[in-house]
Amino acid sequence: MVKKKTKNPPIMSHEFVIQNHADILAVILMIVFGGLLLPATKEFCKRFIEFQYGFTPETGETVRNTFGKSSTQYARGWLDVLAIFFQTIILIIFQAVIHDYFLEKYSKRFHLSKTTHSRFNESAHLLIWFVCSGIYAINIIINHNLLADLSSIWTSYPETLMPWEVKAFMIVQISYWLHSYPELYFHKVRKDEMFYRIRYYSLHLAFVTCAYVLCMWKLAVLLISLHHVTEAIFHLSRLAHFSDRKQLFNFSYNSWSAIFTFTRIVTIGASGYVYFVGLATSQSQGIDFDSCIFNTASIRLVSFLAVGMLQVWLMASFCCMLVRRRTEEEKVRSLQIAALRNKNKKNTQGGSSKKLKSQ
Repeated sequence: MVKKKTKNPPIMSHEFVIQNHADILAVILMIVFGGLLLPATKEFCKRFIEFQYGFTPETGETVRNTFGKSSTQYARGWLDVLAIFFQTIILIIFQAVIHDYFLEKYSKRFHLSKTTHSRFNESAHLLIWFVCSGIYAINIIINHNLLADLSSIWTSYPETLMPWEVKAFMIVQISYWLHSYPELYFHKVRKDEMFYRIRYYSLHLAFVTCAYVLCMWKLAVLLISLHHVTEAIFHLSRLAHFSDRKQLFNFSYNSWSAIFTFTRIVTIGASGYVYFVGLATSQSQGIDFDSCIFNTASIRLVSFLAVGMLQVWLMASFCCMLVRRRTEEEKVRSLQIAALRNKNKKNTQGGSSKKLKSQ
């Protein structure tokens, strides 16, 4: 019998949007780039592509944009929403390309179940993101000597201006976690996985956005770099587990277990010192929306509690996972021992019966 051809889904149906979402969003990008060619829409379309609120300290002049490293510093403003929207679309298209042309072909080799296949793709996308983001954050730390002058975190507060590469880093951070929400729909994520994924995305989005709005990019870059390196190792261990590579899994999992605890301790310690020692002695005190100053005892306490409680919750989840893994390993060992004992009993019984028959 000749196989029937699969019909294309109706236009603008759910299946049509899911299958062609990258192409639909690419059309939006083409419209934005096409708007740059028309004088009437050129200035508006530029706001999607170029960072706004540029300021040159040497001359005191405000500029529209500069690309790459320069003396131009950038402030924050409502027009950053346009750049975040534009970057979100780009990230959705990039993820669709990676998923369709690389991950789908590679993951089919392992013959995974639907649930495991979904988690495999999730960890693969997050591994790529955390590796790229971690390298970018470390590059910012090296270029701006953040580790050599940690006191600048509170002495230069509020950090109302930032270099181009820092603003790009923070906007892409916000855009990535925003783009993760529609990806749940595009990849048909199961309902039982929705809760922990939305919680995971929301926590990252909330803390990155607060750091950007509250003018704390230096502390954010330092903590993000450490956190993303830790998360990259974790998702590498998950991929090794799903692909049944035991040596890589044992090495990456043990490395992650050690670095995870170190990251939580450093995050709590650094946040406590910055909020209760550094910012408490800063000259910029009080609340001033125009100057981007949010430095009162109550705000510092709430900020530290938010960071601290998150680290405690992560450590508690980590400890529960270790206990669960050990109990599962003990159950497997007990079953293996019981199976060996049964085999030995059968062998001894078989040997004795043979002796009786021979007698």
